[in-house]
Amino acid sequence: MIGLVLGGGGAKGAYQAGVWKALHEIQVPLPDGSHRPAADFIGGIIGSSVGSLNAMLFAACTPEQVYEVWKNLKREDFYSLRSLRLDKTQKPRHRRFNRGARLAIGAAEVGLLHALFPGFGLQHVLLTYFFLNGSPFTPAGLKQILDDRIADQPLRCPVYAVCTENVMPRRVDIFSLEDYDRETQKRIVIASANMPFLYAGAIGIEIDGKRYIDGGVIKKYKIPTEEMHALGYGRTITVCCSKQKSPAQPTLQHVEISPSEDNGGIIRGTLALTHMQRKINSNLLLGMADARANRNAITAMILEDLKSEN
Repeated sequence: MIGLVLGGGGAKGAYQAGVWKALHEIQVPLPDGSHRPAADFIGGIIGSSVGSLNAMLFAACTPEQVYEVWKNLKREDFYSLRSLRLDKTQKPRHRRFNRGARLAIGAAEVGLLHALFPGFGLQHVLLTYFFLNGSPFTPAGLKQILDDRIADQPLRCPVYAVCTENVMPRRVDIFSLEDYDRETQKRIVIASANMPFLYAGAIGIEIDGKRYIDGGVIKKYKIPTEEMHALGYGRTITVCCSKQKSPAQPTLQHVEISPSEDNGGIIRGTLALTHMQRKINSNLLLGMADARANRNAITAMILEDLKSEN
């Protein structure tokens, strides 16, 4: 049985959507002379962080719908601003002034942190600031995507989401979405994609009486290939969102698809704070190209899996 593994990577999750579209285009030749898309042979999907969001979309939507979700993603979908809770009794121009003043003060505080700790990268300064002051963002936009795209559509295969329990020391739980109702499924997925300190409410999202945050907090679980094998999937296709220093060579048990080009670090890639739409479109196309480049390895693994089943 072949499992699809989707790692974390924030806005670089668009790369996975490109791979998924290509897996529907790659035709596997069968012994009877017919052909079927490689995606048809995926028996289950596991995701960590944004990978869990994609896992649910992949299992419930058509590849074209998933592709369109990412292609049309707007900044406010990824970064929903929480209310600044300004005094509603103030005149509009006073509220605008106070909002602008707070943003200016926040920017000055970030600049001061950067000046005091010049050895820190900007991403570390921002995360430190969010930790001290609370993030201005919420994952509400991600939930809205699920609400809009996934109503009562059944999941075409088992889906698993990796979530980190927000306790010390950190512990990880893997949820099988089949065991929950649709609203809880969405909450689990949002918990897995709930990047700490980036989104407001870093205490986590409650599931079964526990609070959970991003599934990729612990590095080992950012790409949960071993966990998929432990769930009984003997063969895996792993999709990494970032370029790997030492990409794994394809075998009949495992194929890794990762960006063949640098698609940015935390600021330019994962958070996509600049040129977001351009980065997303680039990752969609790169994912499709890299999956096609692995066509032979994917086909060989699928044929071997079919042979072993017979």
